[in-house]
Amino acid sequence: MKKHKHMAAALALLCALLMLSGCASMGMIEEDRVRDDLPVLDPEDGVEKDVRVVLYYRLNGEKYLVGIQRNISVRANERTEMAIIRTLLAGVPQQSLSGNVSALFPAGVEMEDATLDSGILYITLSTEFLDDSMVEAVRKAGAQLASQSEEYRAEYEAAIQRAQDEVYLSRALGVYSLVNTLTGYSPDIRVQFLVDVDGNGIGTRFPRSVLGMPPIEGAENELLEPLRFTDEVVVTPERVAECALTRMAGDELEMAYGLFMESDSGGEQRPTYSNFETEMLSLGNLRAFTITGSLAQEDAVTVYATLEYFTAAGEVRHIEDAQLLLKREGDLYKISYGSFKSLLERA
Repeated sequence: MKKHKHMAAALALLCALLMLSGCASMGMIEEDRVRDDLPVLDPEDGVEKDVRVVLYYRLNGEKYLVGIQRNISVRANERTEMAIIRTLLAGVPQQSLSGNVSALFPAGVEMEDATLDSGILYITLSTEFLDDSMVEAVRKAGAQLASQSEEYRAEYEAAIQRAQDEVYLSRALGVYSLVNTLTGYSPDIRVQFLVDVDGNGIGTRFPRSVLGMPPIEGAENELLEPLRFTDEVVVTPERVAECALTRMAGDELEMAYGLFMESDSGGEQRPTYSNFETEMLSLGNLRAFTITGSLAQEDAVTVYATLEYFTAAGEVRHIEDAQLLLKREGDLYKISYGSFKSLLERA
């Protein structure tokens, strides 16, 4: 009998080890051994409260995140981390004064689980996070047209590629939005992102490529690892200038428009979009640029750039050491419209 008890214990231990070895499908990291579910009760008791956090949302149409400082409501008997995730999944807060940010998560995405394991916060979202209906919609809308000619076919394939690129970019920024917000609030943790693909409550670790992220050179596998705060995806004044100039060089003035201040310190008001477009086109068309540096002052940042553009008369102009003045408007640094217009007028 004693021998059978030892065998039963050994079999139970073997089963437990086999379950843990399925880390790729269940989301567990091999080196972790202790799994501590986040306590249901907040350490400060179960009283509803407001907490000041920096929430990261997407800069409209761009590959960067914007940090929005806001108070979030932590419900009674809810962990702050859970409230943060819940708030991000709900979209941009209504009290946000910035029209420059957008939510990152497809409709219907829910938080399935959040578990703390040896300094790693495992977040499991529902399968809706991997929604790619945008690509399918483009494919169906253009399929018949694409069959009519090679020209239409090329446009069709380019449209599908753009939709796929957007899906992958949104996924990557969605992951970074969660990671940066949570690690910004709790710098000592790392975040492991998981998706419940089968609806059984078990999170799956996905390859970085599925989540729109480049592979890590020398990594043993492509599975997404626990992440810390990532600065490379957070917008800066230099990146605002880069985005605005890139849009202008690509004749996407409407996308650039939102990155100019509504009113600068000199009293210059940003015109309506139609007047903005008219004024910019009358001064020329930006063709190329290079950002060469920046200088931060007390309440502003000057971004230095070299600009190349065609005047309305068709002449090529170069502006060396062009100074783009940016000031904070709400949660985002934006370009002073008056100083930018004066820069082109003086060239």
